[in-house]
Amino acid sequence: MDKTIVISVFVVAGIAIMYSFWMSLSDTRVTVKQVSVQETYDYIIVGGGTAGSVIGSRLSEDINVTVLILEAGNHHETYPDIKDPSKAMFLQHSAVDWNYMSAEDSSFNGLRGHTHFITSGRVLGGSSAINYNIYVRGSPFHFDEWVTTYGGDGWGYKDMLPYFKKCESMEIERFKNSDYHGVNGPIAVSELPVPEVVYNVFLTAAKQLGYDEVDYNGQSQSGFGPIQYSIRNGQRSSASSEYLNINLIDQRQNVDISVNSVVTKIDIIDKVARGVYFIKNNKKQYVKIKREIIVSAGALKSPQVLMLSGIGPQKHLKELNIPVVVDVPVGLKLNNHVAVAVHVKCDISVLHNADEEDLISKIGSFLFGASEYGPFVTNGFLHTDPAAIGKEKPDLQMVLTQTIFDTTGLYNYDQSVRDIMRKSYQNETGFTAIIFLTQPKSFGNVKLNTADPFDHPRVHINQLSNDADVKALTKGIRLLEKITLTDSLKELKPDLGINEHSFCSDHVFKSDEYWECFIRYTAFISHHYSTTCRMGPAEDQSSVVDLSLKVKGVDNLRVCDASVFPSVTTGNTYAPVLAVAEKLADMIKNKAT
Repeated sequence: MDKTIVISVFVVAGIAIMYSFWMSLSDTRVTVKQVSVQETYDYIIVGGGTAGSVIGSRLSEDINVTVLILEAGNHHETYPDIKDPSKAMFLQHSAVDWNYMSAEDSSFNGLRGHTHFITSGRVLGGSSAINYNIYVRGSPFHFDEWVTTYGGDGWGYKDMLPYFKKCESMEIERFKNSDYHGVNGPIAVSELPVPEVVYNVFLTAAKQLGYDEVDYNGQSQSGFGPIQYSIRNGQRSSASSEYLNINLIDQRQNVDISVNSVVTKIDIIDKVARGVYFIKNNKKQYVKIKREIIVSAGALKSPQVLMLSGIGPQKHLKELNIPVVVDVPVGLKLNNHVAVAVHVKCDISVLHNADEEDLISKIGSFLFGASEYGPFVTNGFLHTDPAAIGKEKPDLQMVLTQTIFDTTGLYNYDQSVRDIMRKSYQNETGFTAIIFLTQPKSFGNVKLNTADPFDHPRVHINQLSNDADVKALTKGIRLLEKITLTDSLKELKPDLGINEHSFCSDHVFKSDEYWECFIRYTAFISHHYSTTCRMGPAEDQSSVVDLSLKVKGVDNLRVCDASVFPSVTTGNTYAPVLAVAEKLADMIKNKAT
């Protein structure tokens, strides 16, 4: 066979298509208790994703209240492969994904039709059931900025830490006694094995640039460390599998989960939320509340539900003949992370001390089951300004892999761009640095396409619309260049030449202009959508919900998911959504007592 350790998603893509078709036929393999929705509940939760699972579980701990969770997708137990972390790649573009497509985005030159695939979980557990299980809280500096910059009193790091600990079951031995981690929560946090010699080479290189080895979910985020995953005993630790597991729900008679239930509108009379309209089994239904409705449908779907209910920008709602209940800026500040993958050719077999065929087996097995090694080696949180280390939040996240990691099949690249990229590293050995911009200055928005609740929302990404973001990613590539020049990597003879592509041939390779062109052609978005219903104090006209996550101008209605973040967190968003939902559940329970 070719001497290569490239994990090719070109092959995976074909398997994913077959898998997606199988998935679409597979939702009757497990019997899940069917519920009859009652006429009235104390609390109705719209969306059984990450936040909805947490809130539904915590509120139903009080046996004196009743809770209904309305989930548009099916139960996670009907898709057994959700449990397997190695199947994450296959879950995108499948029956458990909303399968949105973005509006045209001219900032990205390499995309087919300039449109993005938008992945968002449509299943109980939401995106926590289909993500890559990477567990990142975010920088303590960032949560303190929620207070100092956005007026979010009560949402600083000292306020959030107890909730990070509450949701966490730390399974990494060296962190179990840490003041920054919990051991009794529902969500498992663990590590996957990586070849120690490979990790040490990357870590030594990072240290030579002034970065320490850290627990990036601990006291300080700045530095490199082994990747922490939400995995328990080899299985996905999703919000629904842990907070709403079948055994727990069977024991509680006061919580109902209605799947395949598409919410069409919140019933609001005299600016008071009274109930919810939804469609299940092609039948329109209505259910009333005694206390509150919590919308937790995600940063793309929650704005849609609110706007269909008359809560949103007045001009936009009037264009669609939707009666305006309250004029608030729903959907107007979509924030997300953008990333670029840079490949480094080198003799990585020197590190593995194994023949290449054996190495392919060990690494490739992660994608196809029975993992020995995961594909990722380390997670780094870096600063474009070295003087900011230890003083400010990191503005870059760098994930280093132990192979040349082909991600082109996961994104909507134009075929010619995809072919050019793949050809450049097809039979090469090396590693990949996936560089995320954690604090982008570009914003998009979410609007309605029509007033039909079954139409997808119109999502404008606009992720590279601010040139500052392109320049910041360029600085990230410059940091990678410095890593390749360290003494630690010299033995590998690192070479970035495989990133020299013809679509940027008008620029001198490795110049700022070249890397900026490279970014605009090859960058891709993460799926960390947030800030579309952002929280703020009462006087903040740019916010949708107050600091108790109550929708401004409407009683008995709250929002809780990544949409309420004042700004996108520094890293993957699963962990902060869990903590925000834990905090809201406590706020509601304390108010009710």
